[in-house]
Amino acid sequence: MPNSNLKQKFSGISRVQLFITTLVFSLVGILDTSYLLAEKILGGTVKCIAVKGCDTVLQSSYSTLFGFVPASLAGFIFYIAVFILAFYLWSKGGKVQRGENILLVLAVLGLLFSGWFFYVQAVILQAFCTYCLISAFNTVLIFGSIFWLRFKS
Repeated sequence: MPNSNLKQKFSGISRVQLFITTLVFSLVGILDTSYLLAEKILGGTVKCIAVKGCDTVLQSSYSTLFGFVPASLAGFIFYIAVFILAFYLWSKGGKVQRGENILLVLAVLGLLFSGWFFYVQAVILQAFCTYCLISAFNTVLIFGSIFWLRFKS
């Protein structure tokens, strides 16, 4: 069975490795959103890599929440929260189930927001921002790590 092979292949991943993976992905997210936030605050221009449309995305009304909170700030807070909670749980040996549940809820919320922002880029704006795509992919990886961590027996 293919599923049993896959489960067997990934069963060797330890909880420590999953926490470290989550910490690394959250650091990547912190760096990514820090750059976008700094450019937004300083009024700079984001250097678009590999795709065109960063200006379209970042200057659209969708780049802010409630009309004034930069989406990059929300992402930054998300990644900081994931990092702090994952670090705390890792330092406690990952034995705090309530903390893992909170981490999973954060990951699901991040995934939903990333899905929405990806939809906005692909369907509404028909333009993509490299850093937004990196953040979306990164959030998927964080969700996968946390999901695996939470439901790994």
